[in-house]
Amino acid sequence: ALLTAASAALIAAGGRRAGAVATPLRAGRSAVGAVILIPGAGGSHLEARWSKPSTVSWTCRKEQREWTDLWVNLASLWAPGAAACWADNFRLVNRPNGTSVNPPGVEVRVGSGEPFGALEPVLCLDPGLLCDETAYMKPLAERLEREAGLVPGKTLLAAPYDHRYATDALAGGNARFEEDLTALVERASAAAGGRGVALISHSLGGLVALHWLQGRPAEWKREMGLSWISLSTPFGGAAKEYRLLASGDADLVPGVSPLKVRSEQRTSEIEYWLLPSAAAFGDTAILTGPDGAQYTASDGDRKRLFQALKLGDGIAAVYERVSKLVDLETPPGVRLLAVAGAGVETEEAYDYRGTDNFDTQPHRESGDGDGVVSSASLGLCQKWGNTTFVRVRGVDHTAVLQDTRVFAGILAELSGHSAAVA
Repeated sequence: ALLTAASAALIAAGGRRAGAVATPLRAGRSAVGAVILIPGAGGSHLEARWSKPSTVSWTCRKEQREWTDLWVNLASLWAPGAAACWADNFRLVNRPNGTSVNPPGVEVRVGSGEPFGALEPVLCLDPGLLCDETAYMKPLAERLEREAGLVPGKTLLAAPYDHRYATDALAGGNARFEEDLTALVERASAAAGGRGVALISHSLGGLVALHWLQGRPAEWKREMGLSWISLSTPFGGAAKEYRLLASGDADLVPGVSPLKVRSEQRTSEIEYWLLPSAAAFGDTAILTGPDGAQYTASDGDRKRLFQALKLGDGIAAVYERVSKLVDLETPPGVRLLAVAGAGVETEEAYDYRGTDNFDTQPHRESGDGDGVVSSASLGLCQKWGNTTFVRVRGVDHTAVLQDTRVFAGILAELSGHSAAVA
């Protein structure tokens, strides 16, 4: 079977091929000349300033005139009472028309005022600490610069976004994202002398990339020489979204009670984009409530869960909009190398029986995946042509960004080689 050298490198180093390549690449195709990094949820640095009519506590600052870190400032989250103040600034207001806005008096921007395309907003999660301590895409960017010869700001770029919102034209602060990304690809192509442009996405960034690619004309994608490297994309959503909506999830903010951030998380548009789908989970019950009611990934059961959680009409309207942004039956129309971790215990179902309500964390059942997303969800891209899907055992959802086997595969894919693997 023909695979790209990227796949071959991963397999030789302990990865495992999963799925076939419908349209093999030919040896000698032009090497990619530019890369655009698309981060996942929580992967873009956000700043805020505000002048609010009221606060949730006397301990919260009513006015902040200068831009300050919003996502994320870990030190401020750990201060007594600070989580509630932060959540009130970070939340969205969901409107009955299916759109969302910032809370009254709050402004939010991506990064620290850098132009769209700058790498800085995706390099580390908390710029207030040592960047290496909270590094996100920094190791990948540094290796692409050092080993692939890409130039930051010219042929090595990033497409950060406000990860509270989806990225369609109705997505509040991200309303111009897809237009800006199109212009960024054209800029990168010109800087690369007309050679191809590759998107490298992580996690939710894969759904962002897919939605954008599905909306671009085929002729333009060919003209730009577009290709896509997807890392840890939850094509079929993640089961843990049900737990997040029900009881809150503080995995990204350790030391903070999940209930302290639950109300804010319920307003985030991306949570409804990441809901587990029937394509990945079938008719299996993902959540069993305190009363024994069971909820699968079907559209009807999602809505029943929203009602059980009393999420409100604004959130229901947001769901109707964002849940339709990606059509898994429509391929991206570009060459795709999809890489996913495997062999890591991953949450797949939750049972709240024996509790009085959803304020208690449930009993969890796990299966195979990358620690965040199940294998079934990660592998849904295999139905498309011109796609290579590779699982790398023992690599979790975020470690894929720093794994040497994965990076070897990325370099090979960018160089345009192909190989025969028995």
